[in-house]
Amino acid sequence: MKLIYSHKAAKALNDIYKFLNKKNSHAAVIIHNEILDEIDRLLLFPQIGPIEPELENISFTYRSLVVRYTYKVIYRIEKKNNLYC
Repeated sequence: MKLIYSHKAAKALNDIYKFLNKKNSHAAVIIHNEILDEIDRLLLFPQIGPIEPELENISFTYRSLVVRYTYKVIYRIEKKNNLYC
């Protein structure tokens, strides 16, 4: 399985890091790494996240994974064994 970040997802992750880094650089690194670790876990367990109810009417099936009660990763699995975040 291959993990592919959308441009929007990569920018959002970078924005989260920059925002947190202004307040606490150590916390920014920890939270950034936790988000990446949870996303990497999807490679082993891609269906761990529930189907995202807000996106049920879209052509793809989207799932979501909540990290630290604050950050939500929305992703989809394609038949080509690609995981899009």
